Amino acid sequence: MNIDKKIIKNLTFILGYAFNPISWDYEKLSSLEKEKITEEEFNNLKYRFKRDPNYTQLCVWRGCIVGKEKIKEFEESMGKEIGDSRIRYEREYLTLSGQGGEGGRNDLLFWVHNDDIGKFTIPRIQFGISWWEDHVTNNRSVIPKDVIESYEKS
Repeated sequence: MNIDKKIIKNLTFILGYAFNPISWDYEKLSSLEKEKITEEEFNNLKYRFKRDPNYTQLCVWRGCIVGKEKIKEFEESMGKEIGDSRIRYEREYLTLSGQGGEGGRNDLLFWVHNDDIGKFTIPRIQFGISWWEDHVTNNRSVIPKDVIESYEKS
């Protein structure tokens, strides 16, 4: 199942009916629907549904907090900092307890543009940034299940 179908399936499950992605407007949802999904969750799904296919390498920066009000600033400054790369913020999540930690660490996910992966590869290491695939392999037990399922290759 590709990511678009997974997202529509998730929204259909959350809202309780077959969601039509033509109207990606949170304000058009009824008050009952808004009780089932927050605007932030809705917009995260919307963003993933409309994700740019030129950004395919997902990265994890452990212990990094950006917040939705600083996304644009993060993308611009971090891209310049690491090899003048084009990056796109994806989301943040809190880790689960396990592997000797109590959980609750904020981890950041972001995408690197396909053409910039080569120049991003080495500089990312000094920041402690991992490829998603490696991070999941080594830290699966502390990553929430919904986060893992959202980015599984299909």
